[in-house]
Amino acid sequence: MRSTVFAVVLCLAVVAAPGLWAQGCPPPPNLPIGNCAPRAGTPSNFTGDTGPMRVRKSIYTLTPAEIKELRLAFQRLRALPKTDPRSWLAQANVHCWNCSGDNSTAPDVHGNWAFMPWHRDYLYMLEKILGHLVEDPSFALPYWDWNTADTPTCSGHLKVPPPYLGQPNSLFDCYRGISAASTMNNNNVGAARVNSILTNANTFDLFFGSPTVSAALWPGPHGYVHLWTGDPVNLLPPKQDMGVLETAARDPLFWAHHANIDRLWDVWIAQHGTPAYPADFVAQNWTFWNQAGHLIRITADDAAKRASRLRYTYAAPCSQAPRAGVAAEAAEQEELLVLTPQPQTVRTASHPPARTFKIGGATGTHVVVNLSAVTVPADQGAILRVYVNEAKATASTGDEHGKLVDEIFIVPGKTPGTGHDQHYHSFNLKIVLPEELAAEVEAAKGDVPITIVPVAATSEGLLTATPAAVDVKLRRPYITVE
Repeated sequence: MRSTVFAVVLCLAVVAAPGLWAQGCPPPPNLPIGNCAPRAGTPSNFTGDTGPMRVRKSIYTLTPAEIKELRLAFQRLRALPKTDPRSWLAQANVHCWNCSGDNSTAPDVHGNWAFMPWHRDYLYMLEKILGHLVEDPSFALPYWDWNTADTPTCSGHLKVPPPYLGQPNSLFDCYRGISAASTMNNNNVGAARVNSILTNANTFDLFFGSPTVSAALWPGPHGYVHLWTGDPVNLLPPKQDMGVLETAARDPLFWAHHANIDRLWDVWIAQHGTPAYPADFVAQNWTFWNQAGHLIRITADDAAKRASRLRYTYAAPCSQAPRAGVAAEAAEQEELLVLTPQPQTVRTASHPPARTFKIGGATGTHVVVNLSAVTVPADQGAILRVYVNEAKATASTGDEHGKLVDEIFIVPGKTPGTGHDQHYHSFNLKIVLPEELAAEVEAAKGDVPITIVPVAATSEGLLTATPAAVDVKLRRPYITVE
């Protein structure tokens, strides 16, 4: 295979750090930030949930009574004493410990195949704690379906859901930069963007990642929502709480955001079928404090068996219009068909034969851009646009030629300017090219330019400005056929 031309525009410097605390927003207890070591204990193995099947609904479909219960649950969570391992800050620190680099005993659970199952297990444990606090075994976290297209009867998906706004309100977080009027960029998190990821990443490895490669959803929509919540106009420098992994789970909006990421696991299965999960994948395990205050070891296998082991499912999104690329999502996202007394006919999804690509001596159904050892200081974020066969791309290029293949939103693990940022986080990423562009690369025998352009937001929140500086390093990108 001929070497790939690599054009990288990394003309960035260190991101300036904001003040530690937002004005008028007092620090939560049990600080300083960074001291998030969990309470020690001897774990017992998770034996499976024996409660009722819980239904996670779109936050936009909750009834007033359900919103009231959700707020009561978080109110009681916040009221638990800080010595209780189930408490609000203790639960938030679980994310800090596993995602910000504080934990030297286990790998970070973001830039690899732990991302999807770890967060599923994490949400499950918090959901059970909240249900216990309101004495409701059917309690379920809502999901914020930011990728659902608006309809006349259900809109506002790109805005922060109203139940999380206003005070006094246990779902409010004073460190957010968003307001009721703030709107996310549809190109970054909308239906077309998410459906493209779900459609193109149609194998286990490409969607879930590997021990050394990130999951497909992690660097794009996931990261954008985190940074946008911190500051919807200037995504960088990153802002706590949601804008930094160390503090993200302190914001109740975190759980609705990640419930949608988790739901997309089901949507992916509805499109492509349940994969053969590798043994090393399902053997991953982590410990969490459960609703009874006991330390529990739970596995990725438990996460993969969501319906039988964790006992929850997802209701359809808040939309009456079907979304392109996600056929029959509401009916097919659950593994089990629930029968009624009336006969039921279910159509199976049809999958056209995959096209075969040949580059050099390799043959496969996907042409993939590989970014390896993308390394960023732990207290810095970055936004990178990746273009293929667009050698002259700049921060203002956009995607008028269909050459923009990914936008990567790197959420820092550490809070900027807190004095504990003396390490780096690094990840690898595979970007699956759409068929038309893959054919271009095949025709060029793999010899095409890959241009990586750092971008920043304008005063209107548009990603067309060039950052003053950034500190991102990576190895020379390369193309494979898989």
